[in-house]
Amino acid sequence: ERNDKILILRKEERKHRELSSSISSMNMYQEMLNDTDVPLEVTEHVTTCPLCSVESEILEKEIDALSDAVNWLNSELEKTPLVNRSFLSKKSESKIKIDRIKADLKVLDEQIFSVEKQSKDLVNRNSVNEQLIKLKLKLETYLENLIDNKTEDQLVEEMKGVRKKIKRAQEDLDSYKLDGTLQDIEDFVNKTMNSIGLNLDFEKDYQPINLKFSLKTFDIWHEPLEEKNKKIFLRSMGSGANWLYTHLALFLSLQALFCKFKESCLIPPILFIDQPTQVYFPNVTLDKDIKFNVNHMVSHNENEPRKVDDDIKSVEKFFDVIISFCEQMNNDFSISPQIIIIDHADNLELEGDRNFDDYVKARWRTRGFIEL
Repeated sequence: ERNDKILILRKEERKHRELSSSISSMNMYQEMLNDTDVPLEVTEHVTTCPLCSVESEILEKEIDALSDAVNWLNSELEKTPLVNRSFLSKKSESKIKIDRIKADLKVLDEQIFSVEKQSKDLVNRNSVNEQLIKLKLKLETYLENLIDNKTEDQLVEEMKGVRKKIKRAQEDLDSYKLDGTLQDIEDFVNKTMNSIGLNLDFEKDYQPINLKFSLKTFDIWHEPLEEKNKKIFLRSMGSGANWLYTHLALFLSLQALFCKFKESCLIPPILFIDQPTQVYFPNVTLDKDIKFNVNHMVSHNENEPRKVDDDIKSVEKFFDVIISFCEQMNNDFSISPQIIIIDHADNLELEGDRNFDDYVKARWRTRGFIEL
């Protein structure tokens, strides 16, 4: 249909060009006539021979011919304005027809574009459709084979057998009591997290800490004791220190879980922590001293003795909690997790009779983590 329309359009455009050319020629012809000088008066007389005085008829015949030509020309000139108006009318009609055809072509182009787009979409979905068709054919073939090779009674007996297998499999799955087991694990993790969190310096708004962890979604949140069912997720828990303590409480509680099920757990109780105290001492790139100097690792606006002392106490408590946790696991489950910490903080004063150097395996300032 589009090709037919284009063919008609080309013919009409050619007709329009010819009319325009004719009108242009008529205008030029009219201008030429207007510029031509026409004699206002013609005088006729008989021509005679100057020698014998005999009258000549030749000129009279020429005059008659000229008169006929002038009459024909005048007749044609009278028709010129009519012809010109006819050409203009036809040209206007042709222009209207051309515009109408172009509008039809625009509609056809939009329809063609829509069809092509649908074709592309079908091509993209073709692979999925082919897979569905293949699967359908397989099912139909399987059903036909069943119908051809087995009686109705045989099919009923086979269905009973399949139902029995499904029932036994469901009973086996139910025997694991998976939902109850997951709930017990969640309760253990949450209880351990909060026991650890009570000894960490959470902000006052999150004390007492009441962390909850979901084994199904792996979400962790704080649930205020005075506002039950209100969940404050980790992303909304304020400072970096809160984030650090929340992660530490969760990871240690998972280590406790691995220790509790040490006989059947396939995950060894090993935890690696990289620079946890960077929350308090962010300028670790400035730490180039031979010995740890906390004043070189804090920002100038935080370089206040009281603030630095509080940060050091929080860091020391952080390490005390980890050490106490390992001792508790050894007492409860006769296994101690291996917790490796790489950090800039050094020469800390731990609680009781604990000596910080007893827990330091290597100092990067002297030899590095791995001795060469």
